[in-house]
Amino acid sequence: MMEKKYKDEIDHCVDMIERCNKAHVELNKHHTEAMKYYEANELDLGEKLGLSKTVIPTLSDAINWAMPLMMEIFAANEETYYIKPRGGEDVGKAEKLNSLIDYQLKVKNDWFLFCHDWIQDAMISRVGFTKYQWYKDIRKLKKKYKDLTLEEMSEKVNMSGAEVIGHDEREIQKAVVDDLGMEVSPAIKSHDIELQFTIEEEYPLVEAISRENIGVLSDIKNIKDAEFICHKLTYSKGRFIKKFGKAVLAKVDKFKEDFEKGLNTSDVEYERFKNVGGVEFIYDEKNKKYIVYECYYDNIETGVPWITKLIGSEVIVSEENEYEYPPFEAISVFRQAHKLIGYSFHDLLKKFQELSTALMRNLLNNIYMNNQGRYLVDASGRVNLDDFKNNNVPGGYIRVNSGGLTDAVQPMVPPQLQPWAFELYERVERIIEYRSGIPRAYKGVDVGTLNKTFRGQSQQIYQASQIIKMMARLIGEMGFVPLIKDMIRINQKFLQKKTAIRLLNEDITILPDDVVGQYDAIINVGIGTNNKDMVVMQMQQLLGIFKMIKEAQLPVITAQNVYFALGELIKAMGFKNKSDFITDPKFVSAVQELVMILMQLAPVLAQNGIPIPPELSGALQKVMANIGMGGMPGEQSKSSNAPTNIERPAAPVNPMGGAQPMSPSLAGDGNGRFG
Repeated sequence: MMEKKYKDEIDHCVDMIERCNKAHVELNKHHTEAMKYYEANELDLGEKLGLSKTVIPTLSDAINWAMPLMMEIFAANEETYYIKPRGGEDVGKAEKLNSLIDYQLKVKNDWFLFCHDWIQDAMISRVGFTKYQWYKDIRKLKKKYKDLTLEEMSEKVNMSGAEVIGHDEREIQKAVVDDLGMEVSPAIKSHDIELQFTIEEEYPLVEAISRENIGVLSDIKNIKDAEFICHKLTYSKGRFIKKFGKAVLAKVDKFKEDFEKGLNTSDVEYERFKNVGGVEFIYDEKNKKYIVYECYYDNIETGVPWITKLIGSEVIVSEENEYEYPPFEAISVFRQAHKLIGYSFHDLLKKFQELSTALMRNLLNNIYMNNQGRYLVDASGRVNLDDFKNNNVPGGYIRVNSGGLTDAVQPMVPPQLQPWAFELYERVERIIEYRSGIPRAYKGVDVGTLNKTFRGQSQQIYQASQIIKMMARLIGEMGFVPLIKDMIRINQKFLQKKTAIRLLNEDITILPDDVVGQYDAIINVGIGTNNKDMVVMQMQQLLGIFKMIKEAQLPVITAQNVYFALGELIKAMGFKNKSDFITDPKFVSAVQELVMILMQLAPVLAQNGIPIPPELSGALQKVMANIGMGGMPGEQSKSSNAPTNIERPAAPVNPMGGAQPMSPSLAGDGNGRFG
């Protein structure tokens, strides 16, 4: 019997789950059929027994070739998205927030597998779902230390997060006492300790959810408009006890037993749970798993975003939804206007997989008939039929009676394959390419005489890639942009500790206040974005133009312009850290100015009797060599304390003077111009 205070809540959730189940009947049927076509193990087209059962894996070919393209775009690309501040005051914060979310998603989560499962679900099942949550990871690490001195033990015990859970003290040398009983030297002791470290981490956890475990009404435009969403979770008995406790398990088992026997259950309650599966709504007998429904909706009394976790008539959690929205996002690879659930590859290719399979089976059946044909055999006894049927192998023999055999066995010659049959099959394959956007040129297969040239194949790939780009853009706009916005929102809400990360050889510290601000998430893939190969070519052309400008001696470029162009070229080539290849002229200028100031101070210090440490002299000389500062010998101080092994830097050149455009000086003019 359900608790009275939760009765309305349970009734609402169960009714909505029943509505979701009814809405998903056709979607479940599609998913089952799509998986059958994807696996391509068996396809019944109504042929007679004994004929070819070959299945052409059209659907799996299209998906398996589209997936690497999608994974390169979303999982391997470092610039799939970026976070843009709405105001200039948040520019620095936006860079930190971008680094933080990159680290959380791509390091703390299994980003590659997540992207793979999410996108593949959408390709097969019309829609792919993902769930996010703020995850607290608390780990206990036990570590033993042996033979420590008292000082070493104190150092270990005072480490951050350390807790002593074991201590053993041994005396390895007794104290020395004189005749008066005074201690001359203390005893020497050795310590064995066991420490327990508590390691706490908090970050957004994202995971792809299989479509059959999500309940949502199918007439919505996006997840945040959903009136109700439920997530079906399954637990083994041990995991259920660990998560919810033995008392809850006892109540669930009691309800399950009463429901099976029709005890302690009203007729209305019995019918309500029967409509959603009866005992199967609570317990999966086949897999021995308990079923918990995690329901997200607006509270039916207050309108506040709410979460209810229930199993049968037992409410485990009933509280306000801190995420504000259902913590899910969804994607479709082919969008249906104004609807969350779109189309899959199966919708596009089903008929063509059946057609190509039927054609291939007929071709193979004809070949079988030619190689292992049918025969007309005289049944009057002139030919031993058992030998003819079972001994038709190399070296076999067939017993015959006396008499002429020319008309006793006659082959039935099947019609020869006509050229149009092969042409039809090729035509179907081309239609499949057009429908899926995955040409055979992507797969390294020659696609025909019309496209044997590089230009012809490139043209076909470019045209087909428009579908792939459109697909990538839809996935990005429907799924990844909302997901990044969700990551921004929950970091702003739940991040409470300082977080230190290392990105591209740079240590970054993010404080909780650093994520507060107004930001937008911008997608950078698919239609409307630049191709990396094109960017490389364009940057190379731009550098060639810079060379021509240098030859023409036009003062229109600076060292900073060249630095930015090279940076874009390196980034488009796929290298993550451009500082490994080029150095910002602003940094070089700042170091030069510092060296020059130190050089000017050296004689002054020497005159006042303050010696210059040789280490500083050596360090300055190394810095000057590393940044290419030329050595104009200057007058050395008469003081013996002045450094004698440091060359003075060249005087700075006026950037507006006669410096060559492509040989820019590295002195700044105070306005950020160099060269």
